[in-house]
Amino acid sequence: MFKPSAAAYQLAVKKMGVEAGRIGFVSSNFFDVAGAKVFGFTSHWVNRSGEPAEELGVIPDAKLKSLIDLAEVVNP
Repeated sequence: MFKPSAAAYQLAVKKMGVEAGRIGFVSSNFFDVAGAKVFGFTSHWVNRSGEPAEELGVIPDAKLKSLIDLAEVVNP
């Protein structure tokens, strides 16, 4: 199985024993973030180069310039 199959994301839910919304998914690939968001994960897009989002009808929970910015999002 491969992303964006819901079965791939469900593995994390099962293994961690928490609801999907309590899992944070981080990627620099917008399409990966979109798939995780649609599944129900909290999604964080690391957009280092300032590229426009792909038109997939999904808005990530956070848009970051670097992984350093992630600390501010998860520990405000």
